[in-house]
Amino acid sequence: MCRFNMSFNDTVVNEMRPHFADERRMLLWMQVQMEKVMREYVAQFKTPEVDGRQLLNQLQALPDTPEGFLLLDTVLQPSHTSVVDLREEALLEKYGV
Repeated sequence: MCRFNMSFNDTVVNEMRPHFADERRMLLWMQVQMEKVMREYVAQFKTPEVDGRQLLNQLQALPDTPEGFLLLDTVLQPSHTSVVDLREEALLEKYGV
């Protein structure tokens, strides 16, 4: 387990103290809350795992029309690659430029 030495505003901590049976319970609550905040922070950087079968079913359910094409963004996640990068990659693959 990692240990950190942290400082908090005395006024806020003093307002919290009466709501806990003792310092140990307040410290435990603070640890749980801090871990929760850290998990939420890290979660924003994780990319969700995609179930290939579910994705395929969603794509197949789209109508084979121009409107269906426009609905692709409701199924597929946005690309992290820009249009310029994709074009350069295609030119490099096709023409070696």
